[in-house]
Amino acid sequence: MIAAVVVGCGLTLALNVAGSRDRVFGNHVPVIKSLAVLPLQNLSGDPSQEYFVDGMTEELITEVSRISGLRVISRTSTMTYKNSKKSLPQIARELGVDAIVEGSVIRSGDRVRITAQLIYAPKDTNLWAEAYNRDVRDVLALQASVASEVAKQVNSQVTPHELAGRSQPHPVNLAALDAYLKGEYHEQQYGFGGTPEERYTAAEYFRQATQIDPSFARAWVGLANAYIINVGPSPKEAPIFKDALEKALIADPSLSEAHFLMARFKEYHDWDFAAAGEQFRRAIELDPNSASAHEFYGDYLDNMGRWPEAAREEELAQALDPKSNHLLDGLYNRGDYARAFGIARNLVELHPENGWNHWALSNIYFAQGRYQEGIAELQPTLRQYGYPEMANALAKTYAANGYKAALQLYAKDLASVQGNPACPTMVASVYLLLGDKDEAFKWLEKGFIERDGFLVGLNLPEFQSLRGDPRFGDLVRRVGLPQ
Repeated sequence: MIAAVVVGCGLTLALNVAGSRDRVFGNHVPVIKSLAVLPLQNLSGDPSQEYFVDGMTEELITEVSRISGLRVISRTSTMTYKNSKKSLPQIARELGVDAIVEGSVIRSGDRVRITAQLIYAPKDTNLWAEAYNRDVRDVLALQASVASEVAKQVNSQVTPHELAGRSQPHPVNLAALDAYLKGEYHEQQYGFGGTPEERYTAAEYFRQATQIDPSFARAWVGLANAYIINVGPSPKEAPIFKDALEKALIADPSLSEAHFLMARFKEYHDWDFAAAGEQFRRAIELDPNSASAHEFYGDYLDNMGRWPEAAREEELAQALDPKSNHLLDGLYNRGDYARAFGIARNLVELHPENGWNHWALSNIYFAQGRYQEGIAELQPTLRQYGYPEMANALAKTYAANGYKAALQLYAKDLASVQGNPACPTMVASVYLLLGDKDEAFKWLEKGFIERDGFLVGLNLPEFQSLRGDPRFGDLVRRVGLPQ
């Protein structure tokens, strides 16, 4: 009886929306080339279910992103509108989209009810709405169904070529799904004031999910993601990372994120640059709306010296995720410190809780020779990544003995703190700031032995001062980078 009521309500809602649409547009169907999926609302009355609702939002965005010919805004931009009081037309203008998908989730035990509606933003008019009542195990398949209906409503389609390479979502174990979504929650805390243990907590939840359901491809991707520090896993954790991605791709070869993470592994760990390029292109083919795939491909092209192509990929990533930053790394990589500085300073002002923003700004200050400001920005960086003692010692050393003593302490700490996400190339960069090329080469050579991923950036302007030294050319050759 309940199911019948839900189906009936859904049918009534769909008919009402269709009538409203016809009255507004008549025979003219609005052209929709871009849309954003806003955070789904948690209507269960249980705040502990927020992690589940946020996870449902991400899964829906992932599915809608696969629609051919439709620009879909990334999750990191749309999540900024969670609990927003702004009108839908205003949100659409800020994101630069034609339409909005919004909805809600009610979870009760093993059952979940999801409503979704598609709204044409300029006229704030519903084009389609539906309600679904399903078993929680079927939510991934449900998200695919919603995405297909959205595609139909915007007169777009998932092409036969795309369907041929896509695995169909299968029922997922409830305990595995819960563990996966909790892993995502903890993974997002690292670098925002959480300790380094956050990523290990996330990894443990993802591992639980894969043990419960070994065919849960996204849980394997989550496990790999938890071991990314800076540009990739540490040498000790690289086998875990690779194994997780290989199992993800066996479970679901159509998972774009698994391909671009494998591309990062091929680039930063294996130094197999041809294979990395192939994996990046495959990831973008599977999900052309993935801002991360475009940005990471741009980073790869920067390292390969293909700067105009890199800039185009990064600009496309920015268009797909306008509330986030996808340009800063590329500008810094290509030595455009003036433009990079403006973006980094703005990011710090908007999101002071993000440790990466402070770290990026500190690097730009150092590149400009502004050591006092650079050391000042390192302190919130260290605090947000869980190292308050290092931040305090750095401040005291600078106040007492100046920037050289502070940088020497920083290099020592980077090299010695247990669990520290630093790598040999980062230590070498600090010694370059101190003008100690011999010590820098010592750490670069250590990085080569340990297969430090940051060595793939040797041809970028950051290492300009080492060019002309025969040791540098030899290192570039051994890594396999273009000369």
